[in-house]
Amino acid sequence: MRKVVVIGGGHNGLVCGAYLARAGYDTTLLERDKILGGAARTEEVWEGIKTSRASYLLSLMPEKIKRELELERHGLEILERNPSGLSLFPDGSYLAFHGDPAELRTEIAKFSEADADAYPAYEANLAAIGRAIEPAMLRPPPSLESMPSLAWDSVVNRKLWDHRFTLTDLMGMSGSEFLDQWFESEQLKSVLATDAVICAWLGPQDPGSAYVLLHHVMGETGGKAGVWGYVRGGMGEVSNSIARAGEEHGLTILRESPVAQIVLDDRKRAKGVRLENGSYLPADAVVCCASPRAMCRMLDGEMDEAYEKRVMRTSYKNGNAKINLVLNALPQFTCDPPEDFLRGTIHISPTVEYLQVAFDEARHGDMSSSPMIEMTIPSTLDDTLAPNGLWVANIFTQYLSWEASDRKDAYRERVIDIIDENAPGFRDSIVQKEILSPQDLQNIMGLDEGNAFHGGMGLASLGPMRPVPGYADFTTPIDRLFLGGSGAHPGGGVTGMPGHNAAQKVIQTV
Repeated sequence: MRKVVVIGGGHNGLVCGAYLARAGYDTTLLERDKILGGAARTEEVWEGIKTSRASYLLSLMPEKIKRELELERHGLEILERNPSGLSLFPDGSYLAFHGDPAELRTEIAKFSEADADAYPAYEANLAAIGRAIEPAMLRPPPSLESMPSLAWDSVVNRKLWDHRFTLTDLMGMSGSEFLDQWFESEQLKSVLATDAVICAWLGPQDPGSAYVLLHHVMGETGGKAGVWGYVRGGMGEVSNSIARAGEEHGLTILRESPVAQIVLDDRKRAKGVRLENGSYLPADAVVCCASPRAMCRMLDGEMDEAYEKRVMRTSYKNGNAKINLVLNALPQFTCDPPEDFLRGTIHISPTVEYLQVAFDEARHGDMSSSPMIEMTIPSTLDDTLAPNGLWVANIFTQYLSWEASDRKDAYRERVIDIIDENAPGFRDSIVQKEILSPQDLQNIMGLDEGNAFHGGMGLASLGPMRPVPGYADFTTPIDRLFLGGSGAHPGGGVTGMPGHNAAQKVIQTV
């Protein structure tokens, strides 16, 4: 039986390992930590409290992967949120994103009748593009040489041709410019603009941010496009359900097993790995689901020079910080929304300009004085996270630069102050608190520079360019060494697609 070693027990590594075991390979997955999942993990940071310590919502994982690995049977349960979002504004107004189209139209019409009329077409347009693109996300991207024929194919089958103008806008515009094509109200545009900057080192007025917006609305929950859900038990249950699926097919998972070296034979082919404890595992193929940078470090100078140079010089800069809290009371916002509105993501980023200024302040190594804030309280729907009388709150926020990581406590307190201004008494309800800076995300979860996407998601790092031109098909210059993490096509997010794609490449070639 052919042996494969998968490096990295994040969700992509687990998906890769599960598919390989399912295909009959003798597969061993190695994870440096005692907890599986990488950024998609659940931890008891405080006794008796479960928190999604990094990633916190699920949407982008294709139904194909969930269905083929039978993740629901293995314990994955996605909790749909309705409303899915609540955005707060300085004048005391709010915008709730209802699942019911009529209710959502009424909400948007509070700010603009024209936007209420335009929103269904906007949503349907992006959903259609997402459906057309998804099959291309589950296979290697075309090479640069094949692009002309691919363009002709799109004309023939019309899957993308009907959306050619919108796609051109999305690939070339800023998120702000793209939203200006559709809407007039600042309130609606500011909410949608957050999708253009999540996990990205740019602002919504910067070129390239429109594609980031598309990337974050291509998923679905319960068959509903663009909808994000909580996972019962926290995001670690995504990873645990994949692990259970893999183990059912014979996948061996070794925790606390950091890899020191990818070992090559005398013909420069991958033949196994050496762990930090000195043990050696032989293999017919190795799939690295850690970052491309980490893979090059494990080769200790054996990687092709041009490939390694491109990888090591790819930008990993980001300004993500994650604040996790335990509360003894739900926040009481001055805008007085119904309590069930707290089930969704609570946005505090009242204008597009607010988001841009937040980035501009951090751009040169500082932190935002008025950060983008997205707070979720998953225990409003998931009673497995905390005992009665306590609530888990997760706050995803930008921008705290890598260089300002030593000021993370001041940044955390500023975020809490802003929420308290909107919900007096919020600070007093906090029982426990932590903040993870970009440096913490690197040290705890192995994310280079804290970047969960394993590198930027700009045009120069997508499709046939990811991670290096000529190697977007999940191979590397080292024979029998493959790449299957977020640094591979189609990029970051809790999708499982890079792991799925790398596994298919191994199955085809080894």
